Amino acid sequence: MALKRTAPEVLSIELGPVRMWRDDAAELVRLLGQCCDKPPKLTADDYELDDVGED
Repeated sequence: MALKRTAPEVLSIELGPVRMWRDDAAELVRLLGQCCDKPPKLTADDYELDDVGED
């Protein structure tokens, strides 16, 4: 009997302390979005970056 995954795999990469400009973050989200099935989710401490275009 073959096992079937019921939840998608999650890739989590810890970058440590990283500083980047908004344009760089937007480019990172764009590039990751092209190679992943789902849009990337960026988090920092207890914050989640949901839209790099917003102020």
